[in-house]
Amino acid sequence: MFKFIIIIKRIINYRKKIIISFLLDIFAAIFVNLLFIKNQTIPNATYFYIIALPSWMVISYVFGRYHDFKKIDKKSTIKNLFKTFFISFIFINISLILEGNNYINSEYFYSIDQLSLFYYIFGAISFVFNLVFNLVLGQKKSKVKWIIIESNKLLKYLEKDKIEGFDYLLKNLILIKNLDEIKNYKSEKFAGLILEENQELDKKLVLNLKKKGIQILSNVKWCEEFLYRIPPNVMKEDLNGNQFSNSTHNLFEYRIKRILEFFISIFLIFASAPVVILSAFLIYKEDRGPIFYSQIRRGIYGKNFRILKLRTMKIDSEKNGVQWSSQNDPRITKIGNLLRKSRIDELPQLISVISGDMNLIGPRPERPEIDNYLEKKIPCYQSKYFITPGITGWAQVNYPYGSTIQDSYNKFSYDLYYLRNFSIFLDILILFKTIRVVLDYKNASFNS
Repeated sequence: MFKFIIIIKRIINYRKKIIISFLLDIFAAIFVNLLFIKNQTIPNATYFYIIALPSWMVISYVFGRYHDFKKIDKKSTIKNLFKTFFISFIFINISLILEGNNYINSEYFYSIDQLSLFYYIFGAISFVFNLVFNLVLGQKKSKVKWIIIESNKLLKYLEKDKIEGFDYLLKNLILIKNLDEIKNYKSEKFAGLILEENQELDKKLVLNLKKKGIQILSNVKWCEEFLYRIPPNVMKEDLNGNQFSNSTHNLFEYRIKRILEFFISIFLIFASAPVVILSAFLIYKEDRGPIFYSQIRRGIYGKNFRILKLRTMKIDSEKNGVQWSSQNDPRITKIGNLLRKSRIDELPQLISVISGDMNLIGPRPERPEIDNYLEKKIPCYQSKYFITPGITGWAQVNYPYGSTIQDSYNKFSYDLYYLRNFSIFLDILILFKTIRVVLDYKNASFNS
């Protein structure tokens, strides 16, 4: 129960804005129902609240409606308005089809005018609620700054990673030369203190800070709570190799994950069969080469296994040896470029999920030759073998394709977060973010 509460808390912290946006859509739904209830020109309540409204929220997330207002300007407002009414249009047509085929039992038959009026007004109210919320949030000043000692190595590591950016660090951190300087800051001006694990603290100072409700977090915990990744160097230095002592792994939850992913994979294989067949035809037509491409990858406990992918590179693309794929790689074919951006080339790996070599969601497996090299360069790298690898993962939805050691280091920082915070809830979040990444034709950035 305690672990469940921690997981919920982390999800709420990670996506406060989205959860509030969900709640605003629920309030919009109740408001518009009360508005229309007198003349009874509303959809069936059971269908609307149990099926339509949750579907509306999922589709809104996938289309990025809740992400448009990172910056309130004319472009983002028009973009969000268009998305809102496009989704309304989709629901109007779905409702008409369902009612016309008697899938929705109702005392009333709604005309297209009635449904259009209802869903467009609901969309408009949802849009206004979310716009006002983001405008208010943009004006709100909260205690976001954290105090950190200039000598803390965390600063050096974050600056080297170049993920969050120097502006982010300036916005969220207050740099001090020593702990005595804390006395110069009023407690309401900062959220807490970030310390290296072995940093010695004056007991009086600690009690004083605790009394004022000020948090004291280690580098690892702060990275977990606010960056949703853990730089490997920070993990190595702060936890001295005991990096998974606070892991929320749960065998029962993991078994549920395996069962769900097994059946989802079977469904996806059949559902995606037409797309795979069409892709196979286009691959063969382009250069008359093999349709599929197999590779050896390293999985759980360092065990090697073979994966199957749709071929996206030219024939004999690795005649000069194993090498990373890079942006605008000349070895990638025209159809291969499209398949990679849409992630269609990964679909045959569903076979590996059914066989148990892979999960749908988990750290991405690498080739043994590359893994052997990265183990020497990246601290704690072998810990990724503690869990079954996945087709998509936390690193894949938060960081773009990488072709350097630094890229691999950065991606692994997200894998470390996943390893320490695995849960069904986090897997669901990754699944939705993967859909967004595929639809956007790009990887989500740190601020997305």
